[in-house]
Amino acid sequence: MSDPQVASLAQALSQSNARWQARNTPLTTMPDDLRRRRLGVVVDQASLAAAMAPKPALAALAAGALGFDPAVDWRNRNGRNHITPVKDQGNCGSCVSFCCAALVEAMASIEHGQALDLSEADLHFCSSHGANCGGWWPDQALGQIQSRGIPDEAAFPYASAFEGGAPHCHLAPDRDARAVRITSFGSLADADARKHHLSTVGPCSAILHVFNDFFSYGGGVYHHVSGTEAGLHCVEVIGYSEADRCWICKNSWGPGWGDAGFFRIAYGECGIDTEFPFFWGTGTVLPVHRGWSNWVPLGAPAGGFTGAPSVISRNSTVCNIYVRGSDNALWQKAWFNNAWHDWGRHNDGGVLASEPALGSMGPNHEHVFIRGTDNQVWQKFWTAEKGWSGWFALGAPPVGFQGAPAVISRNSTVCNIYVRGSDNALWQKAWFNNAWHDWGRHNDGGVLASEPALGSMGPNHEHVFIRGTDNQVWQKFWTAEKGWSGWFALGAPPVGFTGAPAVISRNNTVCNIYVRGSDNALWQKAWFNNAWHDWGRHNDGGVLASEPAPGSMGPNHEHVFVRGTDNQVWQKWWNG
Repeated sequence: MSDPQVASLAQALSQSNARWQARNTPLTTMPDDLRRRRLGVVVDQASLAAAMAPKPALAALAAGALGFDPAVDWRNRNGRNHITPVKDQGNCGSCVSFCCAALVEAMASIEHGQALDLSEADLHFCSSHGANCGGWWPDQALGQIQSRGIPDEAAFPYASAFEGGAPHCHLAPDRDARAVRITSFGSLADADARKHHLSTVGPCSAILHVFNDFFSYGGGVYHHVSGTEAGLHCVEVIGYSEADRCWICKNSWGPGWGDAGFFRIAYGECGIDTEFPFFWGTGTVLPVHRGWSNWVPLGAPAGGFTGAPSVISRNSTVCNIYVRGSDNALWQKAWFNNAWHDWGRHNDGGVLASEPALGSMGPNHEHVFIRGTDNQVWQKFWTAEKGWSGWFALGAPPVGFQGAPAVISRNSTVCNIYVRGSDNALWQKAWFNNAWHDWGRHNDGGVLASEPALGSMGPNHEHVFIRGTDNQVWQKFWTAEKGWSGWFALGAPPVGFTGAPAVISRNNTVCNIYVRGSDNALWQKAWFNNAWHDWGRHNDGGVLASEPAPGSMGPNHEHVFVRGTDNQVWQKWWNG
């Protein structure tokens, strides 16, 4: 056993009333030279000086305005774990690459809900660092992730870098297409700014001096007690505790070291606060995935929500999810700047008596329609110039209506609301010539057994889909040339389906119907090449606890949102 021995170290910890415990770890008995190989920070003195230089404006801001939570741990942040499993860098000075890759993995989970396993070997051996086990500096590594990206672990597994002896680089043929990038990175020297970032954005990378007693850390809040310094090390900071006055960190020495690979270290200890900055990287850009993705969780509003989500993309860069919260208020989650942002509440009352229906009349406009508590249709809208309007009432058919409204805008001047009347007929209210017009009945029978689902394949086309009284999907459509068709049947999945259909047309030649099958899986029926094709099942599990909500951010993209069986919103998407 190398010095210090665990028994004598434990005695020293007891005598000093230390807040941590020593134990035998895989590194305890390693020769000193092998342990030092795991410490791979080469200080960039210019970067260090710039990062740690006093910044009076930031200090003044931190003193009065930077709020932060009393405790943060991204392994359980609002009920979700954003920290990937602990890895082992082996006897190579690649800790900077491991902690920076872990940081990007965490940010991809936070910003996109995407679980990634990234290739530290590609970052360390194939970048400007070079194919060697020497160390480097975190903002150099983050700069490489920004400029060239980092692919998935399968593109270049870490263990394979050492096959045949000395480390080498291997570039997968499709490496660039698989690479994840960040759009920005930087450093934080102020303690309050670090805690604010950890509270509101995500984890960081940090540097500390490692002493020999650290190799035998087994739990608690570490502070140096005995032993000489071995070198500098880089770790991912995943949280902190004001009560315990410590940072919470993820190491890269395998799960057999420390507290299952994690550790806590006292504020100001080993230079982590006073000598070195924290490093951050945000704005993860995921590679374009062709075909269907897997399901990804997007959380839920505080207090939960009722029914199914609704979704709208008013252009190719913005997507908004809306739900009826359990408080009957409208809640929203937004995608912009290539990331999902937190759920927010519309603070204009608990007025919803149905799920919301969404539409857009252009890239700078969105509107939301609901059934109000007075059983009228109500609307609010957003424009880039004025922001959100208040709610206003649009009445109801004279017979009343069931469920939620549905809405479609086939161009920038026309908007149509459709509802299932209490007589099970289709009713419509139209906006054109800058005015709402009276409710009108489609006089082709009381054939509706669900709310309608709407779509458009161009400015002179609209189509309506419903569940019919025979439990098939039925369609009718309107064109400027011919007016309304009659109803015609499109069948149903062989297992049947629950609730209403949902529909999306990502361009003027393709239309997809989605339903929640009776097996709680997603089923799809497609129109392309001027014909309807058979129903097909998405074979990724019976995960639906609501009807699906489809949308599109362009002619080669579709996404589907559902309430999952865990009462979160879940998403999957398709890219052509």
